[in-house]
Amino acid sequence: RPPYSYMVLIQLALSSAEDHKMTLKEICKWIEDNFEYFRSVAKPGWRNSIRHNLSFYHCFVRDLSNNKKHGSKWMLQFDPDDF
Repeated sequence: RPPYSYMVLIQLALSSAEDHKMTLKEICKWIEDNFEYFRSVAKPGWRNSIRHNLSFYHCFVRDLSNNKKHGSKWMLQFDPDDF
């Protein structure tokens, strides 16, 4: 298992995108492409954990500019008060 939390894996995935935005499906694909564990060992429920983390942590926000709730892209948003 990678030594990273789901939150960090999501941050790594989003940081790798040119516009720093990805759909849930793209985030999961990036994680699978970059960490063998999620391709071969992890149970399918890990994707639900990614979904939960996106909704739970305030640093992840949906880009609602495309007016789509499903299939919308996620991005990082930092609150200056967090630093």
